[in-house]
Amino acid sequence: MRLYALACPRVAFSLIEDGRTVFRSPECATLAERVAEIFGRQTAEALVPIECAEPGLRLSGLIGRPGVGRSTRHEMIVFVNARPVDSRTLNYALIESYHESLPRGRYPLAFVFFECDPAAVDVNVHPAKHEVRFRDSRLVHDFVYRTLKDALADTRAGMSAQDHAAMQAPANGVATTPADNAMLSSAPTTFSATFPHAMVLTSLRLTGGPSNQAVDVALSAEAAPAVTVSAPLPALAPGTYAAAWTAKGADGHQMNGVVRFMVH
Repeated sequence: MRLYALACPRVAFSLIEDGRTVFRSPECATLAERVAEIFGRQTAEALVPIECAEPGLRLSGLIGRPGVGRSTRHEMIVFVNARPVDSRTLNYALIESYHESLPRGRYPLAFVFFECDPAAVDVNVHPAKHEVRFRDSRLVHDFVYRTLKDALADTRAGMSAQDHAAMQAPANGVATTPADNAMLSSAPTTFSATFPHAMVLTSLRLTGGPSNQAVDVALSAEAAPAVTVSAPLPALAPGTYAAAWTAKGADGHQMNGVVRFMVH
């Protein structure tokens, strides 16, 4: 139901089952308002509008800002001629366009509408007609990829220092260097974390890079609890990485997290 509500933001939707309302969304003036109604205001504020048209092709909707991603594809939603569908061509173009904007393993936020000649779409790929295939998938892919890539570049160029700081805001009161979703021009040599109270870093596992191997970073066994702790990192080649850490306080309280970053 929420997919149809996204497709028609100016229509109010209600789903009642056995006398109980299981879904309701009022009439909304814009797609952004509908996204905020269904997915929350924070999600809507992380999006930027896109719109581009070429002969026979049109793409519009909302996409996530550079650095804003999800661990699953659940909020990567595409429509073809106003119908919610699954399309490998569109999904691949979306993911590929964020190659320089998201670490590996993260998926973009997207609520995008692709329009083309109905005769250029094969809707008989799946019995439920949910999956579609394009007659000229390369043409569609290149148009969508180019549109999204340009939109992300324009957005990145217009982001202020405050925008970048907000994008890298610490989660759960723990600030790390590198920050989560950071895009770095040079490889970091140290991992550090600042906690709300004194902790000891008990483990740090680094995964990713060209070989996508996991490495356990050596930590000092004699480290004393501190608000800011750090550990030296091995030499890192360009690539995407995930640093999974755990820490323990003097009172036995434990914390853990994963920081994802990209080295260009």
